[in-house]
Amino acid sequence: MTILLFLLYLCGKSIPFFSLSPIVTQSHFTHNQDDTPWTVLSMRRTIPVDLVLFTSEDYFNRTNPKLALFRDSSAVYHARFSYHCILFTNNQDIIRFFNHSVCKVITDFKRNPYGLPYIYSMYSIASTIYKAKYYGYLNSDILIEPVVFSVLNYLDKQARAGSISPYHELAGRVHPIDTTALPVGFSTLEEMEKCFAEAKEKGYELRNPYTAVCVSPYPHS
Repeated sequence: MTILLFLLYLCGKSIPFFSLSPIVTQSHFTHNQDDTPWTVLSMRRTIPVDLVLFTSEDYFNRTNPKLALFRDSSAVYHARFSYHCILFTNNQDIIRFFNHSVCKVITDFKRNPYGLPYIYSMYSIASTIYKAKYYGYLNSDILIEPVVFSVLNYLDKQARAGSISPYHELAGRVHPIDTTALPVGFSTLEEMEKCFAEAKEKGYELRNPYTAVCVSPYPHS
């Protein structure tokens, strides 16, 4: 089972926190569109997908395109790559906004006394729903460059060949971009690639040149 974490060249407004978690077998609950609960344990796939990304969000702002961009980019990646995404939220407006999307919405997860989701709870649920080579958590206003899939594929092959340690990780940086400079949505991979190419040409500064994200890897197998 491959449980690893990564960051790559990121485009967004805040630094995402990524961490790792082992696969678990406990049962959790989500809801169908008719609001009837069902266990997600039965959905676990035998063949792992390449990547499962998940995020959490409790605030819905119709004028801010970040959730639309996350939803659309997930749809593009789901269609073109071996990819799944999960959204953790209890906000009914957000739940309705993601109806009929490729993102699975989970409403039953643990929070700390301040109302923030526990990262281990989200990883536990994500690993129960989908078997994957890589798992990652990111803020909902972070966009990940499409090249992440080819990079993860390369790392996977290198680890299986013994060229790199099974305890490896991929890290990257955040370049903040005002939402007014971004499209209102994505429909194709080419649109996303163009968006990132244009962002690189404009040379947006790093959020903080002295920061980096560190994670603790789990073994690759």
